[in-house]
Amino acid sequence: MMNEKIRLTKEKEMLLMTLYGRAQESRKQEPIIKDHDAEDIIEKIDYDFSKLTIYRGDTVTIAIRAKYLDQWTKEFLSDHPKATVIHLACGLDSRINRVQVSDTVAWYDIDYPEVIELRRQFYEERSHYHMIGSSVVDPEWLSQIPTENPVLIIAEGLTMYLHKQEVYDLFQRLSDRFSTGQVAFDALNPFATRWAKFRKMTRTTGATFHWALKKPEIIEEWVPRFHLMKQLNLFEAPEIRQLPQDAQQVFLLFQKVPWLKKMTRLFLYRFE
Repeated sequence: MMNEKIRLTKEKEMLLMTLYGRAQESRKQEPIIKDHDAEDIIEKIDYDFSKLTIYRGDTVTIAIRAKYLDQWTKEFLSDHPKATVIHLACGLDSRINRVQVSDTVAWYDIDYPEVIELRRQFYEERSHYHMIGSSVVDPEWLSQIPTENPVLIIAEGLTMYLHKQEVYDLFQRLSDRFSTGQVAFDALNPFATRWAKFRKMTRTTGATFHWALKKPEIIEEWVPRFHLMKQLNLFEAPEIRQLPQDAQQVFLLFQKVPWLKKMTRLFLYRFE
């Protein structure tokens, strides 16, 4: 155990929920995602995870989200072996280890300074791997990222905590900075952001959701260089069928209602 308890506030504390969710799923006999780092880290930190009240459905969607973002990352790096990856709001995520990148890839994990300070207790920088302590809405961190290679920007569990103008400005800055690449992120719909106010995990941490995406075409209207490549409703992912029959029923119910099945989605945009 660490000498001190984990002390994070609001959305920063929610990173522990996703960490715990991946660890719980990873420990199952036939997991959706395997994350040895998450399993190891939750054993080393002094934090009461029970107060987050993470349900089976939460661990499933967390794992599906991570699995597909990992898959899209591998596909991008297969096409671009010499590339740059920027992981925004990285938290304690082990994606760089899960996708096993080569040293021809320059990888940058970005998060609040206090989160990166915590992260450094579990991950070490290497010649091609860097951690930057900064709010993602602060434009200064971009000056540290080289621009000569294709770039993949990953924003997992981030956009809902930002305000609309912050999301717009972030995407505009990314479009202006890089010549070619892809942007992968998840977003909630308006119903999901309202529903989150009543969930115990958000009330316990004090996290607040702000931005919601009604339709993916809005991003293309904001940033004309961005073109939608893929989208996935997490509640309709094929992995749902791996669950026990009783656990599937909730997801099957959600699939029948348009505004429920689109509560949480993954998007992949390209730009050239």
